[in-house]
Amino acid sequence: MKKVFALAMLVMALLVSACGGGEEKAAVKPTPAEDVATICNALLHFDDAALKKVGLNPEEYQKEFLGGFSKSFIESSGIAFSDEQVAKVNDAVENAFKRATIKTETVSEEGNKATVKVTVDTFEKFTEDLVTAKFPENIAELPESERNDAIINAAIATLQDLKVTGNADLTFECQYNEEAKMWAPVGDDYAAKIAAAIFSI
Repeated sequence: MKKVFALAMLVMALLVSACGGGEEKAAVKPTPAEDVATICNALLHFDDAALKKVGLNPEEYQKEFLGGFSKSFIESSGIAFSDEQVAKVNDAVENAFKRATIKTETVSEEGNKATVKVTVDTFEKFTEDLVTAKFPENIAELPESERNDAIINAAIATLQDLKVTGNADLTFECQYNEEAKMWAPVGDDYAAKIAAAIFSI
């Protein structure tokens, strides 16, 4: 999850340069919940408009963010998957994140400080048992390339089939950045916490 921490910090730095400075953007001050929803949609739903609003290139962000998840999968498996196979896992992870509903609510607001509640869907935990249950019966007999394809396909099918088991509420202290004209959670671990809650990590 280190990449998520780094990307959250990058967002905070970019907010100042990408969102501030324009008189036309200072007309209406958004609610804390609205801005946190924009950030969540950018970081976890990969919404192009939201990513651009916080100053991130959608294609580069997706590659960087999802690369962290696929790297963990590859390292845990000990198998040298092809770039094409890794890309398929990335797509499946992205689609899983997009399936998770994210709602925000302003709990309190005073001056430039606020408390925002983020409610997310939680999936059943992605486990090795769920993946291996989708292996073909003859997987041990398959040539290496076909066996690797079977593992990737099982992982993708598992991600697609993850069931929503409930939801989780996370509360974040937020601050309004006068220069960026935007509310944002304080600190750099909020994205990682939300992602972990979604995947029951």
